[in-house]
Amino acid sequence: MPDSAVYATVENLFSASVYPSAAQHSELSECLRTNSVPKDLSYIRSVIAASRLELARYNTNIRTISAALEGAISERDAFQLHVERCHSLLAPIRALPREILLHIFTFCSEPWQFRTDFALWSQITPRDHMEQLARPDLLRLSRVCSSWRTAILGTPSLWAPIQVNLSEWLLPPIARRLTYLITAAVKRAGACPLKLKLRTTGQAYEVLSLELLAHCSARWQSLNLWINFGAFRHLSFTRGNLALLEKLEIHGDLLHELDIFEDAPRLVEVTLRRSGSSQPPLLPWHQLHTLNYENGNAVELGAFMSLIRQCPNLRAVTFTALDVSGLPNPVILEPLESKLESLSIIFRNTRNSSAVQAIRVLSAMLNSFTLPRAKQLSFRMNSLMPLVWAYPIFIAFLSRSSCSQTVTSLALHGIKFPRHELVECMAALPQLETLSLSDYPPIPDHPDFQLFDKFTFLVTDELLKQLTWTPDAAACLVPRLRVVHLTTLFRFSSQMMLKFAASRAEAQAGRIEGLGKVRRFELRLGWHRTPEQPPPVFDSALISELDAMQRRGDIWYSLTASD
Repeated sequence: MPDSAVYATVENLFSASVYPSAAQHSELSECLRTNSVPKDLSYIRSVIAASRLELARYNTNIRTISAALEGAISERDAFQLHVERCHSLLAPIRALPREILLHIFTFCSEPWQFRTDFALWSQITPRDHMEQLARPDLLRLSRVCSSWRTAILGTPSLWAPIQVNLSEWLLPPIARRLTYLITAAVKRAGACPLKLKLRTTGQAYEVLSLELLAHCSARWQSLNLWINFGAFRHLSFTRGNLALLEKLEIHGDLLHELDIFEDAPRLVEVTLRRSGSSQPPLLPWHQLHTLNYENGNAVELGAFMSLIRQCPNLRAVTFTALDVSGLPNPVILEPLESKLESLSIIFRNTRNSSAVQAIRVLSAMLNSFTLPRAKQLSFRMNSLMPLVWAYPIFIAFLSRSSCSQTVTSLALHGIKFPRHELVECMAALPQLETLSLSDYPPIPDHPDFQLFDKFTFLVTDELLKQLTWTPDAAACLVPRLRVVHLTTLFRFSSQMMLKFAASRAEAQAGRIEGLGKVRRFELRLGWHRTPEQPPPVFDSALISELDAMQRRGDIWYSLTASD
C-alpha cells in the first residue's frame, strides 16, 4: 500500500464529527481568557454530549493501531534477524577448512605462564590453579557455536599444553582436588604428546599429582620443570620412560642429583634457568642441538661454557637475561671452539654499573669463542645504559673463526658505538641477509644522561644511504640484505627511507631463490614503547608509499611498538 493511502486510512480513523475547527478553537480560547459566554451554547453542549463516544472510539482505534504497530515492529525485527542470519551463513569464516580453523584456535589460545617473580607468588589464588588446568582460553572459544565447541573439544592437540602449579602457596585440600583436574586434563589431550609445565615443592600432599604425571611421562614432548631436591624421588618412574621428550627447561637446586633425564633419546633442546651450570643434571649432552642459559649469573659462566664443550652436536646457544654483577676482574674464560651456528647473548639490568660489567663479559666471551660455522649472531643489552661495543674484539672473533663468509644474520640492540664501526662490522659480513638494529632511547632523568650522544642514534640518513643498494657489487654494503628490522627513534628522513626500501626491493626482485621463487624485501620498523618516548607521528606520505609498494608486491613491511 502506498504511503499516502496508509496515511489517509489512519486519518479517517481519527476524524471526530465534533472536532473543533480553527475558528471554534480560537473563539473558545477567547471566551476562557475574557471570562465571557459563547454565543452558540448548543455547540458546546453537543461536544460534551458526544465526547464519551468519540473518546472511546479514539482509544479503541489507538489500541488497534498500537497493536498493529507493535506487530509490525516485531515482524520487522524478526525479518532483520533472518537477513543477518542469512548473511552469517555466507560469512567467509564458515567456509574455512577445519584444519585452518584449528590453527587459528591454536594462535588464539593463551596458556598460562609461570610467575618468575617470587614476590608475586603470594598473589596466586586457588582459583588461579584451577583455571590453569581448565584452560579458560579454549573454553571461551568453545562457547561461540556448537561447531566450534565440537572442533575444540574434539581436537586433543589443543589441550596438549598442561600446566600444574604445586607451590607452597597451595593448600593441601586444593592440591588433592587438582589430582582430579589433572586426570581430566590428560584425558582431554587424548593420545597426543604432552607439553607439560610443572612447578613442585615436593610436599606430601603433592605426591598423588606428581605420581599421576610421572605415569604419563611416555607422552611428554616438552617439559618446563621447577623443582627442588625433595621432589626428585616422586618422579623416579619417568626414568627410561621418556621416549618422546624433545625439549626440557629446568629450574632448581642440587640438580646434579637429578638423573631421570639421562635416558631421553629424542632430547635436543635444554634450558637451564638461574642455576644448574656449576652442578648440572645428568643429561645426554652429546645429542643436544640447542642449549639455553636463562636468568643465570655470569659468575657461573665458566661452568656453563664447559657444558658447551660436552655438546659436540650443538647448533645454537642462547644466554638470556645474564646477570653480570659481582664478577672478578679480569674475566677469564678458557678458549672454546664449537660447531655452533647461532649465538645469542642478552644481558639484563641489575644495577647502573651493569653496562660496564657487560662489556667485560662480552669481551671475554668473544675472546673465548671460535665459531667457524656461525650463521646467526645476536647481542642485546637490557639496561638503563647502552653497552659500549667491543669492536676490535668482535673483528678479531670473526677473523679467528673464519666465519665472515658464513654469517647471514646480525642483531645489535642496546649498543652504543661510532657509526663507522657499525659500517665496518657489516662490511666484514658480505653474506649478511638479515640485519636488526636499534637506537637507544635516552632517559632524561638518568644521572648519566649527558653520556648519551649521537652514537646511540644508529638509524639515520647516513646509515640508510650506506645501506642503499647499488648495482656496483664492489661499492654496495651487504649486497644480499633482504630482511631489515629497525627499532628507531626516527632520526631519518622519509625520502631516504623510501629510497633505501625501493633500492632493496629492486635488488631482491632480481634474485631468484630455490624453486624459482622470488622473496620480497622485508622492512620491519619499530619504536620504543616507554613513558619517556611517546608514540611517533608517522609521515603520511611515507606510510602511503610503503603501502603502495606492499600492494604491488615489491616489499613486505610492518610498524610495531617494541618493549
